[in-house]
Amino acid sequence: MFDTLLASEPLALVDRASGLVVRILLYSSSRHQCSSLRSGDESQIFFGDRSVELGVAQATLQFAGASFAVSYAVDRSGATSLSLRVLQTPEWGLRLWFCFQVGTVDEVACSTLRRDDPEPFLRSPRYEIAGKDHQRYVLEVSERCVDSVEHAHFDEIADAFLRHGYYQRLNPSPTPAVVTFRFNAMTEAVTLRLVPIDGDGVGATSTQKATVAGGEIVGGLLDGEFPIDFVRRVGGSALGWGKVWDRTHDSVIVASSRRWIDNRFGGWNIWQCDGWLHLIMAARIGERELAEIVFESMSLLLTDRPHAAALMSGTTQWIDRNHPPYGALALWEYVSAFGMTPRVKQWVHQQVEEFAWWFAARDGNGNGLLEYGSDPVGDGHFVHTLQAAMDEAAMDNSAVWDEAHFVVTTHTMDIEDIGLNSLLVLQGELLGHLLEECEPEATSLRNELRARTDHLRSLVTQELWDPEREIFAARHWDGRFVASLAPTSFYPLLANCADAQQIQGLLSHLDNEQSFGGGPLVPGSNRLSPASSDNTYWRGRIWTPFNYLVYLGLRRARASRWATDVAISSFRQIAQAQTQGLCPENFSQSSWEIDVEHDCEPQYTWGAMMSYLASLEIAMVTPWHGIELGLDEKSYRRWCEVLQSDHRTLVGQVCHRGRRYGVTVSEETMVVTCDEVVVLESDRPVRLWNLQVREGMVTGVIESSIETLLRSGVRICRVGGAGVPESFVL
Repeated sequence: MFDTLLASEPLALVDRASGLVVRILLYSSSRHQCSSLRSGDESQIFFGDRSVELGVAQATLQFAGASFAVSYAVDRSGATSLSLRVLQTPEWGLRLWFCFQVGTVDEVACSTLRRDDPEPFLRSPRYEIAGKDHQRYVLEVSERCVDSVEHAHFDEIADAFLRHGYYQRLNPSPTPAVVTFRFNAMTEAVTLRLVPIDGDGVGATSTQKATVAGGEIVGGLLDGEFPIDFVRRVGGSALGWGKVWDRTHDSVIVASSRRWIDNRFGGWNIWQCDGWLHLIMAARIGERELAEIVFESMSLLLTDRPHAAALMSGTTQWIDRNHPPYGALALWEYVSAFGMTPRVKQWVHQQVEEFAWWFAARDGNGNGLLEYGSDPVGDGHFVHTLQAAMDEAAMDNSAVWDEAHFVVTTHTMDIEDIGLNSLLVLQGELLGHLLEECEPEATSLRNELRARTDHLRSLVTQELWDPEREIFAARHWDGRFVASLAPTSFYPLLANCADAQQIQGLLSHLDNEQSFGGGPLVPGSNRLSPASSDNTYWRGRIWTPFNYLVYLGLRRARASRWATDVAISSFRQIAQAQTQGLCPENFSQSSWEIDVEHDCEPQYTWGAMMSYLASLEIAMVTPWHGIELGLDEKSYRRWCEVLQSDHRTLVGQVCHRGRRYGVTVSEETMVVTCDEVVVLESDRPVRLWNLQVREGMVTGVIESSIETLLRSGVRICRVGGAGVPESFVL
C-alpha cells in the first residue's frame, strides 16, 4: 500500500512492495518557490490509517496562497489513484504549476520504462513501468498535460523551475528513473492512475476523471515640449531597454521584457504581437534604425508554416498558433513614416498569404466568421488545446473564453471572436492599400482581397451585433452571444464595421459606469462582469493593445470626445508609472495607483504605448483620414486641466513619407509646419485632417462649430461654423 512520507519532500506516497514513489510537486511563479513539505508543517498531509490498504483518503493542501484538494484511493484490483483539484489561486492559473511524478524509491534507473504516445495532440502519453516486485503497471493521467518527460532524478524538475522558470524543458534521460507530468492551474482537476497489468498486458481499470468532492503628476515629469518629448522619452527608453544581444542568433533583438528571456525563455524570445507593436512604436517616434532591428527580430518567427509563429524562443516554439492580425497595421505605419522598401514588400506578400490562411484554417463551422485555434503541429507548450487557442488570441485568460470549448476536429474554439474578425477586416483593407503601392499590377489579387474583406465586414455588422445589449460581442456557433465582454467589442469601429446606430450604442457603453465607463479606461472586462473584480491578467486589467486599438477606432469614427477620454486616462496611468521608474505590462482598472503585484511585469516595452495616445491627440496619420493635426478647443482645455495649467503650449509631430509635420497648439493660435517651415496658422485650436502640403498649396478638412481664420503665407480663408466637415484650400 501507499504511505505518506514524513520527510523534507513534496507530497509523496511510497509503495514498499513495488518500490515506486508517487509525488506531487508545486511551483509558484509569483513567489518563485517550489513546495517543500516537512514533518510538523501545518500543510503536511496525512492520509488516514496507514494500515488500511483499501479505501479513500483526502485532505486540503495550502501552498503559496493557493489551496488544493488532494486525495488518493486504492481499489481491490490494486489500482491506485492520486487526484488533485485546484480550489483557489492567488494568481493567474498559468503561473501556478503542479507536477505528478512516479519513479523508483531509490532513483535506480528503470530499464523497463516504456512510453506510448499515439495521439500527442489529444491526450497525454501512457507509460508502462515495473516495480521491484516485477509487477508491471500502466501509468496514465486523466487530462492532457502540458508536457511529460522521463528523467533521472525527482528534483530535476524543481531545479528547472527555480533556475529557469516554468517554460524550461528537461531533456529525456537515457537512464530514466522518474516520469513527470506537468500541469498548471488552468487545468482544474487531474487524476493520476497506477494500474497493475494482468497477464495479457491489459490494465485492470481505465483512467477516470477525478471525483474528489488618477494619480498626481510629479513635478519635472513633463519638462520639455509636451506631449512629443514625453512620448519620445518613454517610447525610446522602453524600446531601448528591450534591445538585447541574442547569443543564439548572434544578433540584436528587441525583447518585450529583459527579465523573462534568460530564465523563462532560454536566452531569447520574440512574441509576434509584441513585435508588430514594437514596429508601430518605432515608426511613430521616427526611429528607423530601431524599426529595422525589430524587422530582424520578427524574421525569427518565420517558418515553413503559412503564418508567422506566435512565439519563438529558446525553450518553446509556438508554430501551431498565430497571433492577432496586427501585421498590416504595423507595415502601414512603417511605410507611412519611412516609405516602401524591399523588406516591406516581402512582408506584405507574407501577410497576404497569412490572410488567406486565416480563412482556410480558422473557420471551424464554415459560416465565414472565424475563431482562434491551434493546429496539431510542433511541440510547443499547450499545443492543440483551448489554452493554445487563447494564446493565439493573446488574451490568455480573458473571461471571453470562459464559455469556450476546443474542437479537436476543427482545431478551433467554438466561439466566433469579434476582435479577430474585426482585425481581419482591417488587415484585408490595409493589405489592399499596401499591395496597390508595392505591386500596382496585381489588380486581380487586390480585387479578391477587397471582396473577401467586404464580405467579412458585412458579416461582422450583421451577425456579431447584440441588439439586446447594443454592443458587438463574441458568439457561440449556435448563435448565442458570449456573456463576457472585452474592449474587442469596440474593434468594429477601427474596421469600419459599425453603422451610425451601432456607433451610438458603443459610445453609450463608454459613458456607462456599469459597463466600460467610469474610472481608468479601458477595462479588460466590462465592470459588472465578475471577471472585472478578479484584477488578474486579462481579466479586468487595462492593456495597452486594447487602449491603442480602441483609440484608433474612436478616431476613425470621429468620436473625438471619447477618444480624448481614453487618451487622458492612458496618460495618467503611464505618467504615474514613470514617476516610479516603471513601464508596466498592464494597469489596474479600479485605481490610478500603479499595481504590479498581479501578474504584471513592471518593465515591459508595450506599456510605453499608453503615452503614445497623448501624441496621437495632437498629430497622427491614418489610412482613412490622412495627416491629422491639432486639437479642438474642448480637448485643448481638457488637456490643460490634466496638466494643471491654464495656458499650456502643446506640441506634436509626425513623420510621413520622409517629411516631418509639426503642430504647436496654444490658447489663441495653432501653427503647422512641414520640415520646420510654417505652412499654416489658425486663430484658435482646431483639428484638421486630410492635410496636404504641395506646390505652394495647403488643403485639408476642418470640422468646427466656430468660424476659424486660417492663414498660409499671404492667403487667408474663414472656414467652420456649421459644425460639419468643410474642405479648405490655401
